[in-house]
Amino acid sequence: MIKINTGEISLCESGFSLNPSLTPLDLERNIPDHIVFHYKTNTNYMHYCVWLDIDPSEYVYATVCFCENSLISIKLFPQAIAQELPNQRPSTMNLGEAQKLAYNWYQNHISNKETVFKWGKIQYFSGADPIYSAPNISIQYI
Repeated sequence: MIKINTGEISLCESGFSLNPSLTPLDLERNIPDHIVFHYKTNTNYMHYCVWLDIDPSEYVYATVCFCENSLISIKLFPQAIAQELPNQRPSTMNLGEAQKLAYNWYQNHISNKETVFKWGKIQYFSGADPIYSAPNISIQYI
């Protein structure tokens, strides 16, 4: 479940919560089996590619970005959904189909028209390319 007033994402099976005070260590300790891979850049940014069960029995692909120990953003890619926890990245799909699936998911989960909050903002991006600029829901933290 996404709590848009607090910027918190609660996972169904584990009960774990991604929130503005999340650290990379929290992610690694609490949901290690959800992490597909992670990498660090030369600029102290750490990126995690994960599967999140925001809805019961449904995993959505996401990236979680930190700068050192501070959560910067979560990008959800709801065109990539699985019924069981996958251990790999999703395959790409047609851009038009991906845009439709992502937008419908956004409408179903983010019913509030407000997108800017005290903790950050939520935006839908339609994307321009299925690989390098895929449709996503961006949650950015301040």
